[in-house]
Parts: sequence; C-alpha cells; structure tokens
Amino acid sequence: MPTRVPDITRRTSFASAASWFVRNPTATKSGSVSRLDASMMALSAGSVASTVSWGFEAGSAPAGITRIVAAVSGRTFENMAVFGALGAAGAFAKLSMSIDELSPNGSFVRRLTNVPTTIFDSGWPAYIGYIIGASNTRSSVIGIPVVARNRYVVWVNLQQAAAAAGFGPSAVSNCAFDFGPVFFVFSN
Repeated sequence: MPTRVPDITRRTSFASAASWFVRNPTATKSGSVSRLDASMMALSAGSVASTVSWGFEAGSAPAGITRIVAAVSGRTFENMAVFGALGAAGAFAKLSMSIDELSPNGSFVRRLTNVPTTIFDSGWPAYIGYIIGASNTRSSVIGIPVVARNRYVVWVNLQQAAAAAGFGPSAVSNCAFDFGPVFFVFSN
C-alpha cells in the first residue's frame, strides 16, 4: 500500500459564552509525523467544539478500479475532566477519516466519513470524571466506492467538545493525535 504524509489542513471551531480554547485547534507536522491538537474548557452554560484535520490528495481513480481504502494509526495524548455539581457537564474526543470525491474538473461530488473511533467520552450528563495523562494507540479505516477519473482527497479528523450547564459545572477536553504517513490504496 502506498503512504502519504498529509499536506492540506482544515479547521472548524465554535465557542459560546463561558467557554474558550486553552490551545487553539492546530494541525502541525514535524518530518513525517503529523499532529492534530486542541484544548478547550466550558463553564456554566458554555459549550465549545472543534474539528481539526490533516488531508492529502490521493489522486484519480484508474479505470477498472472499484474502491479506495485508507487507514491511519497513531498515538493519542488524553486529558479530560468534568465536574457537574449543581448542573451537568460533558466532554468527548473522537477520531475519524473522511474521503472527498471531486469530479475530473475539481467540482465537489460528495464527502463520506466513517463511524468515529471514540478516544474518550464522559457521557451527558456527567457529574464527575477525569482522565489525566493517558496515551493510547488509536486507528481508523475507511473505504468507499470510486468512479474512474474522479479525484479523491483523504482526511484524518480529530473532533472534540466540552459543555457545561447549570450553576458551577465545568468540562475540559484536551487531546492530541500524533500519526505517521497515512496508508491508502485504489483496489477492486
């Protein structure tokens, strides 16, 4: 299977009142190791969320090929804390992959995303919970049907959120995902 080091980034984020990013969502690279990272906190009646992604163009589907399959594996660095006294709080982090399909002239056709791998999820409502300094190996795989000559862009996504409701609760989500080159193949 060929591999690629991602070279395209994208980011979406949202923060309401009483919430903020402790560390803004970022996609960074050092040599062939890519990192997706964010840290956020929400207090009473606050919510904050982000998705940060690394991607690369896998190329055009050759004639006679029926699918593209991509896989990523890497290491997470996890911190999560929720305290829901006099209210409720929750935090989660999830890893997923997406593939964008573009027509030969570059027009967007569709985006398919696999079922996310849960890195951590306190549940809602959570009243107390934490993860401090955990590090785990995580992976994600996606495969979709292809159309000959259409182009495909593969994305690795890290999604996080923290929310709190009531008087006094707080939630923190802090997660990074480090990974090497992404494997992909056009196949039958």
